[in-house]
Amino acid sequence: MAIDNAGDDHRKATSNGINDLSSSVRVVNLVSFCQHDDRLGAAVECHHQQPFEPAGLNGAIETEHRGDDIDIARQHLFDILFRRVAPADCGAPRQHPLDDRAKPFNLADLDQITRYWGDLALGPHRIGQHSKAPLIGHHVGFTPVDSHDAASTAAFGPDAVGNVLKAPSVKRGGHQTCSMPPVCPNNTRPSDREPLASLRRSLGMLNDVENPIPDTTAPARTAPGWMGAVAGLAAAAVSLAFGQLIEGVSDTIPGLVLGVGELVIDYTPGWAAEESIENLGTAGKGNLLLGITIVSFLLAAVIGEVALRRGDRFGVAGFAGFGLIGGWAAARNPQSPFVSSWFWALVAAGLGIATLRFLLRQARRASNQLVPAVGLDAPIASPLDPPQTRRAFLGFSAGAGAVALTSVGIGRATDGTGAGDLARADVVLPDVAAESTSTTATQRATGTVSTEPFDIPGISDWVTPSTGNQFYRIDTALTFPQVDPESWSLKITGMVDNPYELSYDDILGMDLVERTITLSCVSNPIGGDLVGNAVWTGVPLVDILDRAGVQDGATQVVGRSVDDFTAGFPTETIYDGRNALLVVGQNGEPLQVRHGFPARLVVAGLYGYVSATKWLEEINLTTWESFNGYWINLGWAKEGPMKTTSRVDVPAHRSQVEAGPTAVAGVAWSPVRGIEAVEISIDDGEWLPCDLAVPGTDETWVQWKTEWDAEPGVHRIEVRAIDKTGALQSAGPKDIAPDGAEGYHSVLVNVV
Repeated sequence: MAIDNAGDDHRKATSNGINDLSSSVRVVNLVSFCQHDDRLGAAVECHHQQPFEPAGLNGAIETEHRGDDIDIARQHLFDILFRRVAPADCGAPRQHPLDDRAKPFNLADLDQITRYWGDLALGPHRIGQHSKAPLIGHHVGFTPVDSHDAASTAAFGPDAVGNVLKAPSVKRGGHQTCSMPPVCPNNTRPSDREPLASLRRSLGMLNDVENPIPDTTAPARTAPGWMGAVAGLAAAAVSLAFGQLIEGVSDTIPGLVLGVGELVIDYTPGWAAEESIENLGTAGKGNLLLGITIVSFLLAAVIGEVALRRGDRFGVAGFAGFGLIGGWAAARNPQSPFVSSWFWALVAAGLGIATLRFLLRQARRASNQLVPAVGLDAPIASPLDPPQTRRAFLGFSAGAGAVALTSVGIGRATDGTGAGDLARADVVLPDVAAESTSTTATQRATGTVSTEPFDIPGISDWVTPSTGNQFYRIDTALTFPQVDPESWSLKITGMVDNPYELSYDDILGMDLVERTITLSCVSNPIGGDLVGNAVWTGVPLVDILDRAGVQDGATQVVGRSVDDFTAGFPTETIYDGRNALLVVGQNGEPLQVRHGFPARLVVAGLYGYVSATKWLEEINLTTWESFNGYWINLGWAKEGPMKTTSRVDVPAHRSQVEAGPTAVAGVAWSPVRGIEAVEISIDDGEWLPCDLAVPGTDETWVQWKTEWDAEPGVHRIEVRAIDKTGALQSAGPKDIAPDGAEGYHSVLVNVV
């Protein structure tokens, strides 16, 4: 419809912009257009108070596509939508539609809106400062234009536009009338004002609009929450992977997950540590790191979803919090450089923040992209602009994941041999005199006693191999400290007359001895495998302390590791005749890094949690009352003497054996008291004596065996031991905490 009476401004704009009314105009099928952009229909609904169905419109939009007239058209559309300018008289403002929603649009308004909307879809992405100008056209018969018209196809796409039409410009009276009444099946008034608000925000770039353009943190159209969650997950992957990369290239700086894991271990209550060790054993640490990773990803997904809805500042705050926790956790590690730990943790958090904000921006753009070049807030995009679709968002997210995986791969590849492993490979232990194997006499055993180990399939080896995972390992370290012996030294401090230090070479140059000693973890359950027997090479602690001169009142010896773990035991145990060693070798070779290289403590008859400090860097003399070791503060007993224990190795629990003579065998230990006898019972019957193999001393375990005439059926085999003081192993049952489990081990066997 024409607005030829809108004033001098209109006539001037018309004369400047539309000189030839017979020139070709672009006509866009309104039905197709509205089907691809529901905002127009929703806005019209609000003011017609009835549903808008574009399928009921039988007409088209005609617009003159020339230069700056597009800017004028966009300004004029704003006036119609938000200043309620009468179609017949643009200088007569009406009441603002948001102030009186009961006042409906008339069909002439619809004609003007759709007319300008089509022009804007074809127009460039810029806003002029012109106030008003008419567009002249009329709904007449459709004449197809060249189907390859570039402007129309680029603006709408072949599916959205339908046919591009050409029609002459015709004017009726003072203004055009609309011959396309909407079909309204029922009279329902939409209650949601958001479609109109969205249109208003879309035009917020105009200078005379109250509401400015929303920033990227509060878009006009909200992206679905899953996009925010995906953005958070991808950002967390980049951040954590970078931490893994730093961990791989450094021997001392832990990654974000590892640092937090160490923090969790340090603050885990004693009962929780007990449950973890008892139920998960050495797999507990791997499960802890996996759990931390999963929780981190879940939190990141929540942070991303919240940031998408409420603003980027929530995402920045969340990832900054991750960085602070990671930096603090890494800097707590005594081996990790303080400044470097903080720096790399914050860099990792910064990468996560950058990734999150980039992906959130893509998510918002994708959500506002209805169809290419359709709608006020989706102008024609430049081919040079990045894609803004959900597929593009997912592509960017996948790219972030690929970067994360690459970083992890590089970190794993560079996480090769550490300083400790490299140095250990060059260590040659000096020759050591053979150990004398003396033990007190066995008085009560009624079976035979041998000094040679038994050769029975399935029984524990007399000496537990130290390679791989065969010798148990329970400690607080999530990764093995890599200690270079060239820069390492052992300090003897505290209540001594002559504090001093020893280098690794100093220790190797001392009089070394070999001693076979059984070690056990206090968390070993009845029948568990957290126990092992090894030949240890080292210096007697009595020699170390005598050189320092222990002062009166020094009732506790405390070992401190390079990762700040501590364990303390009574000073008197060093002088009561048992073997207590500063160890540098195990089973004839330098200590494995996993078992404490370059040096550790081993004290016969004491559980490891109070004595067996690995990666040792200090021996401190103090009083019993003034200091508690690491595990004591978590609720474990301060004194940790090993208890008399026995175990059935053969046959295995719930195994099936053939009827007839069957070997039953296992191990028993009671350092430093020694094992006097071992007995078994079948189905709660009488206790039967077993043969013993005692190749070592009272500080080692013994092997035991007997032969059982198995009869068909399910049977229960139970074992108990008697130490050389005549004390019978406690029948229990007693839980592990706070000083070790008690009870008889038993197995069920199906005899066929």
